[in-house]
Amino acid sequence: MTMKWLSTIVLTGWVLAGWNMFVAAGPVAAAETTARFSESQLAFFENRIRPLLANRCQNCHGPNKRESGFRVDTRGAMLSGGDSGPAIVPGKPTESLLLDVVNYRSDIKMPPEKKLSPEEIATLTEWVQQGAPWPGAAGDSQIRKDRGGFSISEADRSFWSLQPLQHTVPPTVRQTDWLNAPLDQFVLAPLEAAGFAPSAAADKRTLLRRVTLDLTGLPPQPGEIEQFLSDDSPTAYAKVIDRLLSSPHYGERWGRHWLDVVRYADTAGETGDYPVREAYLYRNWVIAAFNRDLPYDQFVRQQLAGDIMSRGKTGQEYSDLIKATGYIAISRRFGFDSENYHYLTIQDTIDTVGQSLMGLSLGCARCHHHKYDPVSIQDYYALYGIFQSTRYAFPGSEQKKRPYDMVPAIPEAEARDKKAMYDTELARSEQVVKELAARQATLQSRLDKISRGDGGFEFQALGAAPANPWTRHDGVRVTAAAQSPYQHVYGKGTRGIHLPAGGHNFNFGKAVIPVRKDSQTARLYFNIDFRNTVEGKENEGDGGYRFYLGRGPGNSAAVEMSANRHHFTVKDRDRWKIIQPLEYGQWYNLQVVLDLQQRIYSGTLSTPERVVPFRDIRFTADWDGTIDKFFVDSYGFPGGNKPAHEFDNLAIGIMPFEPLVTASQAGGKETGTVRALDIFVAQIETRRLDQPVVDLGGRQGVHVWRTAHQLPSLVVNATEQAVQIPGVVPARSVAVHPGEKTAAAIAWRSPFAGRVQVTGRISDQHNCGDSVLWTLDHQAARGFRALAQGDVTTGQAGQLVGGGSVDLGKLKVQQGDLLQLAVFPKAHYGCDLTGIEWEIRELDGRQRVWNLARDIVSDLHQGGRGNPHSDSHGNAATWYFYELSADRGASWSSQRNRFDVVISDADRNLQQQLTAVNAEHQQATAHVAALRSRELPYQVIYAVREGEPVNAQIHRRGDFKRLGDVVQRRFPRVLGGADVPADYPGSGRALLADWILDTANPLTARVIVNRLWQWHFGRALVRTPNDFGRRGQLPTHPELLDFLAQRFLQHGWSMKAMHRMILQSAAYQSSGRATDRLLRTDPENRLLGRFGRRRLDAEMIRDALLVVAGNLDKSTGGEHPFPDVNSWGFSQHAPFKAVYDHDQRSVYLMVQRQHKHPFLSLFDGPDPNASTPQRVNTTVPTQALYMLNSPFFHRQCEDFARRLYRDHTTDQKRLEVAYEMAYGRLPASAELASAQQFLRQYRKQLTDVDGETRELRLWSAYARILLASNEFLYVD
Repeated sequence: MTMKWLSTIVLTGWVLAGWNMFVAAGPVAAAETTARFSESQLAFFENRIRPLLANRCQNCHGPNKRESGFRVDTRGAMLSGGDSGPAIVPGKPTESLLLDVVNYRSDIKMPPEKKLSPEEIATLTEWVQQGAPWPGAAGDSQIRKDRGGFSISEADRSFWSLQPLQHTVPPTVRQTDWLNAPLDQFVLAPLEAAGFAPSAAADKRTLLRRVTLDLTGLPPQPGEIEQFLSDDSPTAYAKVIDRLLSSPHYGERWGRHWLDVVRYADTAGETGDYPVREAYLYRNWVIAAFNRDLPYDQFVRQQLAGDIMSRGKTGQEYSDLIKATGYIAISRRFGFDSENYHYLTIQDTIDTVGQSLMGLSLGCARCHHHKYDPVSIQDYYALYGIFQSTRYAFPGSEQKKRPYDMVPAIPEAEARDKKAMYDTELARSEQVVKELAARQATLQSRLDKISRGDGGFEFQALGAAPANPWTRHDGVRVTAAAQSPYQHVYGKGTRGIHLPAGGHNFNFGKAVIPVRKDSQTARLYFNIDFRNTVEGKENEGDGGYRFYLGRGPGNSAAVEMSANRHHFTVKDRDRWKIIQPLEYGQWYNLQVVLDLQQRIYSGTLSTPERVVPFRDIRFTADWDGTIDKFFVDSYGFPGGNKPAHEFDNLAIGIMPFEPLVTASQAGGKETGTVRALDIFVAQIETRRLDQPVVDLGGRQGVHVWRTAHQLPSLVVNATEQAVQIPGVVPARSVAVHPGEKTAAAIAWRSPFAGRVQVTGRISDQHNCGDSVLWTLDHQAARGFRALAQGDVTTGQAGQLVGGGSVDLGKLKVQQGDLLQLAVFPKAHYGCDLTGIEWEIRELDGRQRVWNLARDIVSDLHQGGRGNPHSDSHGNAATWYFYELSADRGASWSSQRNRFDVVISDADRNLQQQLTAVNAEHQQATAHVAALRSRELPYQVIYAVREGEPVNAQIHRRGDFKRLGDVVQRRFPRVLGGADVPADYPGSGRALLADWILDTANPLTARVIVNRLWQWHFGRALVRTPNDFGRRGQLPTHPELLDFLAQRFLQHGWSMKAMHRMILQSAAYQSSGRATDRLLRTDPENRLLGRFGRRRLDAEMIRDALLVVAGNLDKSTGGEHPFPDVNSWGFSQHAPFKAVYDHDQRSVYLMVQRQHKHPFLSLFDGPDPNASTPQRVNTTVPTQALYMLNSPFFHRQCEDFARRLYRDHTTDQKRLEVAYEMAYGRLPASAELASAQQFLRQYRKQLTDVDGETRELRLWSAYARILLASNEFLYVD
């Protein structure tokens, strides 16, 4: 090859073949005839469109039969159309006659015998929308002329990429002082021949930023820059390369390159786009393989046949080999029932194997012999048989929702043993749960019989002092005479407690179990019956008995009340108030409601004839927030005798007690507490979402309340920006997520009586679920009333609308009434995050407005306690969050709770037994739940394994229902064509790996070193990295390509050895600057006369933002938080859709096939539906808008600003550090002056804030300027 030929590339744009391989009589590359269509578009045509046209249209509209003058076998024919005019208008489906015809929208209906399926019509529509891609669209000069069968010609065998690797000697060059490595000679020779000199070397800062981003995907930081700049040794740069190649971030960056090529995703791709929980194991295997420099031949072999290689292996070595076959397992799934479309999955596998490993578009031979390359349809189905003989893991589909056939991460024999042990353990554990449940029932039944007693007095010895756990003074006795006649709390009893008359401090008490605290309990209910007796009446004095509730032993009272010979009184903070005179011998029922959070109490003192209420009495000032003791004594009262007192029916609990009698029943005005509402609120108290999570995932201002089982839950976003959790919660809003069978409920407790208008909106915030049911109910004193209900489907929203005759615009409420809004799951509860907008407007009087989100956010900002929440009008406990069962609480008002019954020493063992059995049952139930959640007692992997060996039949015209001849499994004939032996016991994948990796195969090494060059320089030597066939481009430097391939093999297929060779070269280290003449002559840099500037990949942009902000989480990514597999029910109309954001490397983001991650999509991330050999960068307005509006971008800028402001003390130092962190360099004097001017002017404008707040706002604005600039987004 002569230098004159090399210069001709640039000067004339024509290519003459080297090595006498072939002559192209046209422009630079034959592939340029189809360059306007991407490889993925052409693959879409070959895999989806050509078979459809061949099977449903071509019999009547083909080369042999052209009804109505129309044919579908060439693009030009479809553009020209037939008698009715052009059939397609590329890019405009609505103007394309073909789509009207197949949709039966015109007088012509095709195919006439049977309409195309909706899926087929959608495929045709997408094809037209893409511009009707078609191989060879601009000409057919490269189409093979096979007639009467298939044959491989001499021209086929002599094609450049099919020639053996050439032993190349670096050419002689003149400018030898520029050379750093032998490969530089291959770069410099054509430059010199064309009359150009190479660019000078890049400066150290530019080079360090380039190589650091190149190898790790992260920008260098000031410490790394300083270390490199201060190292003047000849090995300084080599040490940087070694350091970067040793970094775990190397594998994360270069593993991502490979994942692009193999179209990695975390979902399956069929109609429901089912999550693949285990896919991440392959991703992490790829990253680890790059980090440990697994030789490329082993890298390929393990991906094709790791399961076969694992035989005889154990432990981590075994599981790693299985994980490697994720390369095959991640093949796309198709259709409603992907099992029935498995043939398409095999086709996807073959496409990827051909493109990623050999640079061949094998898919073009699925319906017919390849039209350009020497690959026959028999070659295709020979490979098809290999993968048809392979068992793929099944990820789930719309038809069959549960995944199966995952591969154990341990050898099969060990897996069988563990499964048997697991089944045995599960059966044993389930039996234990049943037995413990039976014991619970027996013990509970015995306790229920005992619990008919009143307050524990029934279990004390008659005539003796109360026994443990009661406390008492001598003289206090248990008597039959002290039996209250009232049975509204307990059933009929036989005894109570008698306190003698006299001046002694007679007393008794009991512990409150469990201890109640204001931080955990909103309300506490208290009941006791008492009376003065005539005993001691003749010695009356001023003494009385105090009723104490608070912390023991008695120095931190919450509530104090008293009874003496004249009155019943209550203590309001530090003053005593008379409630009612007392009569001798009359039994009184005292009921008190303690509001522990508001520190007030209310109650009633009742007889069958009269109810006397008292309200809003304040707790004592000294109470410390704990109630663990109740007792009666005379402490703090004036001395003197007291009449004897008797007490019965003591009860303390968190639910209201039945009243003795209502006021109306007693003949007076209704002044007592409304019981139904109290009971309803108490039921809410027992079901509150009582597990708060503050600043969820480190996001300040995002708070969650949930149950101990995680769901139901309620999320409050009190920030000014939307958050993703997953699902989206807008700024300053509320969302709920129901449980598996229970609702997330919100109640508003009315602080007034009058009319209200109720409005609201229920919206789906996470459209991967199925739908939810919402209900709106009214709990009033008169009972429960259902107001409205509806459902919200995926991705939709609905308004609160009253049902039947209910008018939500004029709803009447009384003080204390509750309006309850609940969100229930429907078929499945996964992905059911639901936004709640709820507003209640007072129509009369003060016309106040209660807005759920505003009230709760305001309460949080003011240090509110959480659940219940205050409103914005100063009313406490207005909003409640709780779990709700299917009856919506309709039966609550009729329910009564079990009170804390204290039993005698003789029976206490029964209670202890039940407590122990309850604990055992809870533990055993949790153990069973854990076993079931694991599904299997070992890790499983999304992988493949050997199936039943079978040779495939040809699918005529690509139709799997029209089967032709059987083809023996083998390698393509043009590459050797060795058969899988007829008696071979396996699929043939191990042999396939041998064939691909045979050093006689000229493609494998060429393809991968071409990719390595591309990933380092931005452009490959063969600029169609997935296509080394006739439709691909010719290499710009063919001898260099073979030189690299030879060295790659000589270095044992080591990737890192190739990195070092390329990175040490002068070509890599050259500057991006070039002369005007070189830029005019070689604008595409095909001569490699300079280092090409390129934009950072989407992942690199995101990661760099996290780095400079100090937010990058460097931990290895794991499994994604997909919904529980038991909730899966995704479908074509409600496919899985989620975004799981985090601060780890972007390679660990969840990748969906149907819905790309918003950031990766915007900045041209890979297409997970097809191999992405190279990123194609776009510049669109939405990218700039993202920098203006994105909460993620603004958060990184704010955190970057915070680092600058707090770590450094002067503006100049902050600017220097900012430039170095963002750009890898220091600011020029003009840049420094301009920045300082900006800071001064902006400071003057920030008049509404000062101090650190002003500075952070100022530096955040400047950070946005730096991080949205081209210099940050590009690498030179």
